[in-house]
Amino acid sequence: IAASGESFFRLLLSDQWSVSGQIFALLATAMAVQTVVSVSGSVLQAIGKTGARLLMTLEFAIIWVIAAILLAQINVNAVALGCSVLTLLYLPRLLQLYLKPIDMPAMDFLRALAVPTAVALAIVLVHGAAVLAMPTMSDWEQVGLAVVESVIGYGILIWVNRKSIGQI
Repeated sequence: IAASGESFFRLLLSDQWSVSGQIFALLATAMAVQTVVSVSGSVLQAIGKTGARLLMTLEFAIIWVIAAILLAQINVNAVALGCSVLTLLYLPRLLQLYLKPIDMPAMDFLRALAVPTAVALAIVLVHGAAVLAMPTMSDWEQVGLAVVESVIGYGILIWVNRKSIGQI
């Protein structure tokens, strides 16, 4: 959906909101990473590692506040892009604080995310190529394409993980 952000927001809200699609697209990386690691704080608390959770939260908050103040001097797109970049740059530290207490090797964690990440990147690339190849696509067609791409992506993930899905 982030790949068709402008069209999505124009259809969902109105023309004046289409610029929000750019911001949404720039934030997509941060949203994806934070979705994947969002459970980390709860897990750390549940296993009695509240200090690690607080440290993780405090570190990123300080980094983010400083960066947001500086990036806001440029424009809102810089703030959105900065959020995604900082989220990616902080990810190794977050994983260090999160994975050690649960005794999970970082490579196992990253390996588990390799296919979903590859599928997501492929969807963005395919969508971008389709929009470039067909520049007259309407907003409805762009959003429809994004929905079809997402369904195909989920289908690929289900197929790749078909053996472990039944182990729920």
